Order: sequence, then structure tokens, then C-alpha cells
Amino acid sequence: MFTKEIEAFKLDALKSNRDDKEEGESLGINQFLTDPLNRSNGLIFIVMAVACSFSYYLINFYIKYLPGDIFTNQIVNSVSESFANGGAFLVLKCFS
Repeated sequence: MFTKEIEAFKLDALKSNRDDKEEGESLGINQFLTDPLNRSNGLIFIVMAVACSFSYYLINFYIKYLPGDIFTNQIVNSVSESFANGGAFLVLKCFS
């Protein structure tokens, strides 16, 4: 779908990376973290990952308190998780 644009973006990023590097110098984690945008994006990612993981596992702990049969609730939970994994696979396949 957007393969040409993504490839062009990757090439531009590689070219700018090569231009920024001096001969024999490799970019390390210290240089990556000196950029305030990288730090803020990293912190946002960490907070979102922790929140999503917490919510995901909390659903399994509280499924016994949902109204209805516990077995039906667990089957619905498992089927919805299977569809979510399939959807995530399709998204990754399309964008990578």
C-alpha cells in the first residue's frame, strides 16, 4: 500500500545517518538519548507498554467476576484474543 513511500523514507534515513556519522564513529545509546525527542518518545512508549500489559493481564484476573458462565466468558476472551493476534499480524505484515 505505502511500500514506495516507506522505502523512500528508509533510504533517506540511512543517508542522513551516514552523513551524521564521522569516519570510524558509531552512534551509541548515549548519543541517541541526548536528543530530547528520543527521550520523550521512549518514556511515552514505556508508559503505554506498562499500561497495556497491566490492562491485558488484569482482564484475565477479573474474568471470573463478569456476569454469565465463566467458561463462555473465557471462550469469548480467547476468541477475541485470537482475532487481535491475527489483526496485529496483518498490520505488521503490511507495514514492514
